[in-house]
Amino acid sequence: MFRDAMATSHRLIGMVQACTASQEMRSGDIYKVGCAGRLSAFSETDDGRYLVTLSGLIRFDILDELPLHPSGYRQIRPDFLGYDSDLDPEASVISDGRRAGFVKRMRAYFKAQGFETDWNSVERASMDDLVTSLAMACPFSPAEKQAILEISDFSGRLDTLEGLLAMGALETPEQRH
Repeated sequence: MFRDAMATSHRLIGMVQACTASQEMRSGDIYKVGCAGRLSAFSETDDGRYLVTLSGLIRFDILDELPLHPSGYRQIRPDFLGYDSDLDPEASVISDGRRAGFVKRMRAYFKAQGFETDWNSVERASMDDLVTSLAMACPFSPAEKQAILEISDFSGRLDTLEGLLAMGALETPEQRH
C-alpha cells in the first residue's frame, strides 16, 4: 500500500481504526469513519520496515468496502461530504478564554498522568493541531479516540476532548489500567 501510494502524485492513504479486539485489519471490523492522510515523510529501516509520517487532511465516511487490492490491503469508497470544515483553518478558531480553559484542563490532566511537555510549544500551537495531537497521543481507549474523530464540528470535538481530559485529571495512570 505504501509503495502504491508513493507512486501517485497525491500520496494519499485512508486510515481507519479497527473496532474489534483484533488489530489484524483484514480479519476485523472497522469503524465507518476514517481520515485521509498524505505521506509527508518516510524512511526505511534496516529490516525493511517503513517509518511513515502521515499528515491528516480530511475525514471521511466509508460508503462501501471494495474488493481487496491484489497486494492484499483493504480498499474503500470514501464520502468526504460533511467534513469540509476539516479544510477550513477558520473552523477551529476559538476565543482566548476558551483556549485558556482548555490549556488549564490539559495542564491538570498532564499533571495527574505524570506527563511532561513543552508548554511554550503548546501556547504557540493552533487549536486544531492541539486537539488532533492530543486525541492521537493521549492514552485514551480506541473507542474514545474514535468518538473524537467522528464528531463533525470542531467545537464538538473540543468539548469531548475537554471532557476526557477532565475525567483523566481525576485518576492516576495506575487507576486507568
